[in-house]
Amino acid sequence: MASKNKHRIWEKISAVFIIAVFLVAILGNIPKAGAGSLTGMWLFETNMDANPSGSGLLYLAFKAATTGVPGTITVTLAAGTTTAGSPTVTTSTCYGANGIFGWLNSGAGALQLPTSTSLTASGGGASFTVTGATSLSNGQIYCFGLTSASAVTNPSTPGLYSYTVADSADSGTNYYAVLTTGTNMAIGVTTSVTQYFTLSVTGGTQALGALTTANIVNSSADTATVSSNAMNGVSLFAYDQYTGLYSPTKTTTISSVTPNSTNLQTVNSNPTPSAFVTTVNANGDTLGVPLTIPTAFNGTVGSATTTGDGLSPTPAVIGYTTVPTYQANAKIYDSAAINADTPITADYGDTVYLVGSGAY
Repeated sequence: MASKNKHRIWEKISAVFIIAVFLVAILGNIPKAGAGSLTGMWLFETNMDANPSGSGLLYLAFKAATTGVPGTITVTLAAGTTTAGSPTVTTSTCYGANGIFGWLNSGAGALQLPTSTSLTASGGGASFTVTGATSLSNGQIYCFGLTSASAVTNPSTPGLYSYTVADSADSGTNYYAVLTTGTNMAIGVTTSVTQYFTLSVTGGTQALGALTTANIVNSSADTATVSSNAMNGVSLFAYDQYTGLYSPTKTTTISSVTPNSTNLQTVNSNPTPSAFVTTVNANGDTLGVPLTIPTAFNGTVGSATTTGDGLSPTPAVIGYTTVPTYQANAKIYDSAAINADTPITADYGDTVYLVGSGAY
């Protein structure tokens, strides 16, 4: 009887042992809590050459594996790599559908690293750390770039190298290539730009009509338009044939006010003597840098008073720039006023010439 009881007790102990072993086997296959793996990492450099020429920028995207972890990211590159001590870190060009990593996330691109302050990076050797980001979200792709001129300098030996990215909870490893120095990856583009200068005048003949002593007669505006890639700017000049309005039948001239003056001159109605005056104003629809009008020409036109400068066969500057310009416009008016002793004739006239130059 005692032997049977001992046998039953041993059966119970064996059963408990078997169950315990089974549970250990099951529990041994349960995933343990701990760091996860960054499942997606994309790194590229703007210079893949081996040292010494292999220095450039670096951009990186990765997919977070845990939600809520502090966003401090450490990147460890291959031995022999050096990073700038405090490279500039940015996300401004890498995120979103139009960013550097715009092809990721079904074309939606990566996200900016979430941050309440500015992102900073510190390095010096093969590793660098980016700080300033707040918590990350599981499954979300983030990106950043090191944009100092020589943010990363590659190892001196070409090859396929591994790199590691780690945030405060997760890490992952991937690979990047370093190529032979001088590998022909660049496409040279050359071109040239020739000297360019155009000048046109619209408006046609300025017909003043019959002049009287009652008021000044002002022409409608002709518009001069100049464009040039002259690095030091352009100048627009005007000169005339007769220094005024000349009548070949009377051999007399309604003379220009003092030509090439540096001061603005005033002509009133019924002046003594009769006068011819030119006024120039900058046009507001200039597409490039506007013309500066010299003080002597930059006047106003009116029926009782007109201000401007006189023309002669000696060219006078009526507008200029100090840099290249495109379609810089100036309006040019010619005006005349006479007194009672001006000879009667219908053939008063003058020709005004416009020329330009560029300081290349």
